Amino acid sequence: DGIEEATAMGAKLIGPGDFKFIHTGFVRTYQTALYAAVGRGQAQVLDDGTAVNFVADTVTQLPDGWFMKAKEKRDEYQAADSTLKNVNVMYAAWAYEGLYSDVFYNLEERSQELLNTYVLKDVASLPKYTLIASHDQLLMPLLVYLTNKQIDLKLHNPTPPRNWLTFLAGVAIIVN
Repeated sequence: DGIEEATAMGAKLIGPGDFKFIHTGFVRTYQTALYAAVGRGQAQVLDDGTAVNFVADTVTQLPDGWFMKAKEKRDEYQAADSTLKNVNVMYAAWAYEGLYSDVFYNLEERSQELLNTYVLKDVASLPKYTLIASHDQLLMPLLVYLTNKQIDLKLHNPTPPRNWLTFLAGVAIIVN
């Protein structure tokens, strides 16, 4: 299903010229970027799974744990409270309410570091369109920061709807 969704999403990415593709070091983000490129007609995958004409950069520094500074502390909280079994609940409580600041970095500082170091630093040399495939635990806090907490991804809220980024939910950061 993921291959079909990424391919269909790629087919909807309309723009003159080729897109640049960037992904983290995880297989699923590579595959998302690859099949988006296939959908755009910028790459193909042979029957044996070999990618052809797929050009992408890998940014291993942007894992799903970008905002987390203390996994051991996270594990302690999860062991003590079964409602935190889903770590995304902790992410939401931190991003919106400032809870678990001993587990996560400062939202504003870490978001600015991400943008300045990996997104905006080379913006002048990037092609007009760049797709970066990453993870919910990286994108969710970044979106909370960029929207000044106006986007509702409050998974920690016990009252439905409990929103979260799911596979190919779609995020766009438009620069300049």
